[in-house]
Amino acid sequence: MSARHGSGSSIAPIFLRLCLGITFVWAGMAKVMQEVPVQGDQAAVLANMGVIAPAGKPTSMGGHDSVPTLMALTAPQDQPKEPAKESTPPASAPPATQPASPAATPPSAPARYTAADFPEPVKVKMVHMVTIGVSSATIVPLDDKGAPAKMRLLPAALGQRPWPVVLAWGASLTELIGGAMILVGLFTRFWGLGLAVVMGTAMWLTQFGPAIQAGTTHYGFLPAYPAYDGEQWTPLLWQFSLFTSALALLFLGAGAASLDGLFFVKSGAPAPKPAPEKPAQG
Repeated sequence: MSARHGSGSSIAPIFLRLCLGITFVWAGMAKVMQEVPVQGDQAAVLANMGVIAPAGKPTSMGGHDSVPTLMALTAPQDQPKEPAKESTPPASAPPATQPASPAATPPSAPARYTAADFPEPVKVKMVHMVTIGVSSATIVPLDDKGAPAKMRLLPAALGQRPWPVVLAWGASLTELIGGAMILVGLFTRFWGLGLAVVMGTAMWLTQFGPAIQAGTTHYGFLPAYPAYDGEQWTPLLWQFSLFTSALALLFLGAGAASLDGLFFVKSGAPAPKPAPEKPAQG
């Protein structure tokens, strides 16, 4: 029994690692390498995060590239005029304070783009679909009657620049790097925890949270899908499978056939004690 149990505990994590590693490396590569078109409101969200900009406008908001745009928007009457030499006030006199023009906004103030600025599709990396999702989750949505929902899915502070971009890249790199590390079995418990957090957050943002916001749930948190509608239940069940598999690796470890087993398992473990001999009966 002990031999079978030991071989099973060493082999079972290999199948979990293969499933999780291949899945998350594929998903992470897609987010980092693949491009998708966005326009309208989605493009405006990314523009306000400094990711993209409309044609003819700088991408970096608040940087030096925004100075020519601000100067071009300045009205002719707001342009400073060179004072005449004979009217120059003495050096001891304080300069007159003039009201600041609305066009003279400091370059650090972020521009606000709208859907009208993006009538044509703009290609962005797929990771920024996560950026849009995080940003949208920090806003309280309105129902069909215009009433606000009871809750927001993420704290409002996480919707401020640059947090949606940082969180999107963090989740995508966790998938890519964590999947590769789990595939070879290096720091498996750490990356298992990271992938479990990513998948738990994904289930909250795409399944449980929206269902609770809409008030259409089973048992208070499950989406109100038809009981045997496989098309609607498949994404949630797939996310749940990856979530629980990552937790299994967190508690089980990578097994002996891994880099963790090669580098971190202690050698010279004590041999099992032999069973006591039965006394001879006379």
